Amino acid sequence: FQYRFQKEFDQGDIGLYYKKTNFFVGAWYRGLPLLKSYKPGYSNHDAVALIAGFIYKDLTIGYSFDITFSKLTMVSGGSHEISLNYQFYNPKKAKHHRTKIIPCAKF
Repeated sequence: FQYRFQKEFDQGDIGLYYKKTNFFVGAWYRGLPLLKSYKPGYSNHDAVALIAGFIYKDLTIGYSFDITFSKLTMVSGGSHEISLNYQFYNPKKAKHHRTKIIPCAKF
């Protein structure tokens, strides 16, 4: 869940992912249906994003399609997005080196 606002504009996102081995799918809703719109004719329902992707080692490749509900639908027909994510450092895979402990001298 994510909520953003700037002056009179509000936006909320809520969604989920499902991961099976190296594949994932998800869906997100963008909008605030329970809040009053900031002016007449403005819709608080914006879009639904459908997401799918593949994870290989530290590389993630994803695709998403936004199905818009706003007046932008007539112009855009939705939007496509391809994402590449490479994780340079993964703390889960980091090797744990045991430091040799030198005991303190007792005086």
